[in-house]
Amino acid sequence: MLYVRSFTDVLSGYLDWHLSRLKLMARFTSSVLTLTTTNLWKVALALKAAPKQESNYRRIQRFLSGYEVDFTALGGLFCCTCSRRLRPTKS
Repeated sequence: MLYVRSFTDVLSGYLDWHLSRLKLMARFTSSVLTLTTTNLWKVALALKAAPKQESNYRRIQRFLSGYEVDFTALGGLFCCTCSRRLRPTKS
């Protein structure tokens, strides 16, 4: 998957998560944006993190159901990312 490693590096600067969670978040986000769907079965197929689609599907379910997200940290990440893109460029 494109840019998963660089996205994982960016996430690690904002979120105090274990590396496996960061990688899953990066792959999950990339898959959702690429496929433009929230169907977890299709996202699991696109993850390519495990040999079996069922395994990826269960991994996504566990990630979404059993982990509390610090929305303040995520908000800071999104604001920082968006503000970089919205800055006017110098000509």
